Amino acid sequence: FYIAVSAGQEYYPALVYDDYQDRFLVVWQRNYCLSNWCYFIIEGRLVYGSYQGTNNWAGNVFEIANRHQPTNAGIDMVYPSAAYNADEHQYVVVYQKGNFSTGNFQSIYGQMIRSDASSPEVLTGVSAGFEVASNGSDIQVKYPEVAWSREGGSFLVVWQQFWPNKTDKIIGRYLYDTFQGTGKTQVHRTGGFLIAPVFAMGNVPNVDEYNDPAVTFDANNNNFVIAFTHTEITGLIYSNRIYAARLKDAFENSAQNVGNPFPVEATLNVNYTGHYAPDVVYSGLDGETFIVYVSNYFDQGNDFAQVNARVLRGADVSERFMVRTAPLGPAIKEPGAAGTNNGTALVVWDEEYFTD
Repeated sequence: FYIAVSAGQEYYPALVYDDYQDRFLVVWQRNYCLSNWCYFIIEGRLVYGSYQGTNNWAGNVFEIANRHQPTNAGIDMVYPSAAYNADEHQYVVVYQKGNFSTGNFQSIYGQMIRSDASSPEVLTGVSAGFEVASNGSDIQVKYPEVAWSREGGSFLVVWQQFWPNKTDKIIGRYLYDTFQGTGKTQVHRTGGFLIAPVFAMGNVPNVDEYNDPAVTFDANNNNFVIAFTHTEITGLIYSNRIYAARLKDAFENSAQNVGNPFPVEATLNVNYTGHYAPDVVYSGLDGETFIVYVSNYFDQGNDFAQVNARVLRGADVSERFMVRTAPLGPAIKEPGAAGTNNGTALVVWDEEYFTD
């Protein structure tokens, strides 16, 4: 069944489950045009948690963030991510804010959405939102991800921060998990804090990059887990590895004591030539956290792409296990995972043939 069909094009869906109402919130970015000007806005729709037959929608499409202007003064909102506060029945949706045509994104914003009523309520208004991060013209941000901690009463937002010709970093910031108001009132403290790098992991730190952040909350160990790609650039050689870091305390005092990043997949050899695009999810059992990622694999004269997975227990990493192998071309990209409450996970990915 379709979730969104409009005159514009929809991209980059994300979703989160509300067990109180037994429904999902699905969010995406849409190309919205008016008076010959087009901008990306963020929209959402509620979907029933169980199969309903012909009508699986739990409501109509609604706007979450829209700064469209019928002039060149509009602002794009893209790459949404969502999390849910199961105690207070509030969603948060975070997204990049800037200029899509130039790739210039200097801000990350968010919206709080009340979900305990039959219809969702965007508490900050679709044209306002609240500021998570805002930088000068030489510092840009992208790819925000968000997770919720029941014990800490907070959301954690992580993102990639980059400067031209400088090291990309992974930054985090805590949000209050209930509605506090507009402006900066939704965030803890001032500014974000550094998640990676917290130490030089490569031989040439000035050309190390830290990209593709993903985040989940490990309820067994009571901390957030952040996974990311570490790229070491030596001349024309790019060496991609997967690392993870844990926040040792995830409480409302917004503790920032990040443990040292540890390798999840650092093996580079004649067979494995690179690893990237991680996603991380709590399995719901005995502190197990799954990390899935793509690996470039060379075997018997042929290049392949693999979706691989590993299990984290604390900082202990299980052996790699392969989920899918296909010829490189690119054939496999963007893996994602969802956890259950019994120690299993569902893994999905985009597999490219003649069409995706």
